[in-house]
Amino acid sequence: MMRKTIASRMMESLQTSAQLTITMKADVTKLTALQSELNETAAARHDMKLTLTDFVAKAVVLFPC
Repeated sequence: MMRKTIASRMMESLQTSAQLTITMKADVTKLTALQSELNETAAARHDMKLTLTDFVAKAVVLFPC
């Protein structure tokens, strides 16, 4: 019964939601260089590693649509 309910809800979601994928290309050469530079400091001071996702998240906060 549980599987049938899950399947039914998945089909309903598929039929009522927009199916959309957006892809973009970006030159992140300078960003990866900055990431490497900042990771040296971040690792030494805070024992952490910055990811590209960290930079994207910060950019979204600073420059919302």
